[in-house]
Amino acid sequence: MTSHKILTILLIILAIFLGASVFLQNKKVDEGVVPPVVTEEQVVSTTTIATTTVQTATTTPATGSYSKEVSLTTENYFEIPDGSILSIKRINDSRCAANVNCVWAGNVIAVFNAKIGTVIDSFELKFGPGTEATKHTYHGYTVSIVGVSPDKGPTSQIIGQKDYKITVKVTK
Repeated sequence: MTSHKILTILLIILAIFLGASVFLQNKKVDEGVVPPVVTEEQVVSTTTIATTTVQTATTTPATGSYSKEVSLTTENYFEIPDGSILSIKRINDSRCAANVNCVWAGNVIAVFNAKIGTVIDSFELKFGPGTEATKHTYHGYTVSIVGVSPDKGPTSQIIGQKDYKITVKVTK
């Protein structure tokens, strides 16, 4: 056999192998075995997951520092650079309504899930006036709440879990 024929056969084998690998990966994604890959800037789009809006981003490769603000709802998630998935499980809002005089302003407590592989770490973060903002460190990344919307409306206004937007800052 000439080297040209050997090279052609090797290229055909490589093409078959790569095609089979892509087919199997797509099959696993379709079956829900492997979630589709989502980078920091990409949006997860299915019928049950809304979009992630990136507010600001600062990465300094020279020092290895990382800082990103992203808005999350209970219907979307954010992938941290180490591959962990950050999502909001539940939001508790005890803020004072707009048309009420309160002794205490109240706060928002968001329960987060951070997942890498099959391991899930749940933690709470607080945000609000008169409340010391809390932080949580997960795999070397610090997560804190920097904003909550919508603001608390009148007592007659009911805000659903999916209507909240929590802006978090992830730093390293």
